[in-house]
Amino acid sequence: MKPLVMTAYGMSTALGLNAAASCAAMMAGISGAARGELWDAESGTTLNVCRAPLRQWWHGIGKLGALAAAAVQDCASMAGITDLSAVPILLGCAEPTRPCPLAPLDSALLTAMYTELNAAPHPQSRLMPFGQVSGVAAFDIARDLLAKGLAQHCIVAGVDSYLHQQVMDAYLRDRRVLCESNSNGFIPGEAAGAVLLSLDMPQQPHLQILGWGGGRETGTINEDRPMTGRGMVTAMEAAFDRSRSDIYATHYTLNDLNGEHYKFKEATLAVSRLMRRQHEAPLFDTWHPSEWIGEVGAAIVPCCLGYQLYTSVRGAVPGPQALGHFGADGGERAAYVARFVGDP
Repeated sequence: MKPLVMTAYGMSTALGLNAAASCAAMMAGISGAARGELWDAESGTTLNVCRAPLRQWWHGIGKLGALAAAAVQDCASMAGITDLSAVPILLGCAEPTRPCPLAPLDSALLTAMYTELNAAPHPQSRLMPFGQVSGVAAFDIARDLLAKGLAQHCIVAGVDSYLHQQVMDAYLRDRRVLCESNSNGFIPGEAAGAVLLSLDMPQQPHLQILGWGGGRETGTINEDRPMTGRGMVTAMEAAFDRSRSDIYATHYTLNDLNGEHYKFKEATLAVSRLMRRQHEAPLFDTWHPSEWIGEVGAAIVPCCLGYQLYTSVRGAVPGPQALGHFGADGGERAAYVARFVGDP
């Protein structure tokens, strides 16, 4: 089975409205967090947030469309694509169960994005409303479109924003936000990411997404059941089986760890169940972009892939192969194995 080939990427994050600025800042360890307009009533203080430097501060579908369009256009520019109406876009977004005044999101989000892009929608473009796992869930659809010849390229993108007071009130009640009275929480953020996929092997440096898979955790962060990590293990095993690889051929991980203890414990459990002997890599490192761009939900997978290619080209990675793993609040889990091909 041919791997998915990624040659271009784009981002719009709190660190900048393009991938070059965002990735350079992440590589330098610069955080986009700052005191924002969101309020913690318990402590009487404003929250640290990672807000994208958009042309104005507003809420709604239009804002998400602008974020997504910036990332998609950034990706298309890197690839030299001028006609976006010929490229299907699989756009990840928040899951319907997310505490969000806009949920469930519908085709209006795609319309808003294409309006910003000034392009006609491709007939195969669609929303992927699965939160953090949206990007991996889109890989099967992207591969199917490419294999059937319905498109030469496909863009997998994601956009999300937690920066709304109603959203924060819900997460603050559950004690999931980093604030003065809670250290076990995430920094809310907003971002969009996009990656260009094909089945053709190019000459320039690129990523090969060798395998991916999914699973389901029964002990979710919102339930009283104990977390087992088995859903993440299932997703990782499926990704390794599909890639004909294993964790010992992997040099580091990219993930959605956001500061909540739950996610760190789950990742530790899952990796420990797969690693039956000492890893030969001198440093099996864990990279979590949420440290710099905040919790960005459905945007995390394309942001991780873009950051992997950016750092790999510059020789700033522990090795060529990375494991990506992600989890949504509802229990969905996803993982991929991606390998850098080319000279740094």
